[in-house]
Amino acid sequence: PLFITIAAFIWIFQIVDGLTGPWYQDVLGRHVPGLGIVTTAVGVLLVGAVASNVIGKRVLQRADEYLLRVPVFRTIYAPVK
Repeated sequence: PLFITIAAFIWIFQIVDGLTGPWYQDVLGRHVPGLGIVTTAVGVLLVGAVASNVIGKRVLQRADEYLLRVPVFRTIYAPVK
């Protein structure tokens, strides 16, 4: 689980940094290292805040149900979960 978590965070950071890097560069006028990490951390905190309330829990439960119905995904998702 630790390796998968670290790999997921690196993957998410690369995606977020690739998407927000040019935007930050346009807004700030220069490249600021580390803004991708800050943006990723804020995004993870926001997702956690949404998931921890009642509506977020219901949405996550529904998403789990739908993901466990996909045959190939179920073999990977269920043990990792």
